[in-house]
Amino acid sequence: MVVQSRLQRAYAPNLFGACGVDGIDEGPRGGPGMRELSLPAAILVGLGLGGSVAMVTDGRFSGATRGPCVGYLCPEAAVGGPLAAARDGDVIEIDIPNRRLEVRLSQDELQDRLRHWSPPSKEIPPGFLRLYARHVGPASKGPVLSDDAGYSRGERRTEAGRGHPAVG
Repeated sequence: MVVQSRLQRAYAPNLFGACGVDGIDEGPRGGPGMRELSLPAAILVGLGLGGSVAMVTDGRFSGATRGPCVGYLCPEAAVGGPLAAARDGDVIEIDIPNRRLEVRLSQDELQDRLRHWSPPSKEIPPGFLRLYARHVGPASKGPVLSDDAGYSRGERRTEAGRGHPAVG
């Protein structure tokens, strides 16, 4: 799969030449929350692209999703997961039998991109949603709230929407 466009450009005419669309920063921390992404997937199917365009996201889909869709990726882009390094034109290999998804970059290129990466600036209103974004763990473990947010010491921890390391 070749990444052609981000989710917000999924409806643009240039998408017809794409093999894939990535919807990053839709995971528990990046959303924040895990918004339902079946509608963008349904739009791809409605455009006649359901058999030729895959949608890859760290967000979620319902059981009614049609077409080639991969979701719940961990670690999510908002904490520096490999999908955060993906750019337009990159190849993402989807290996369904082995349950693997890989951004086809050399380790040096991947590390360099992640070294220069910072979370997108997102204004999160005060209250529970901000608390959730700061303390939610990965989708692979719940996602539940905790002081350590469920990330291992080796994973990048950032405060969603702030662009700096989380405290705690």
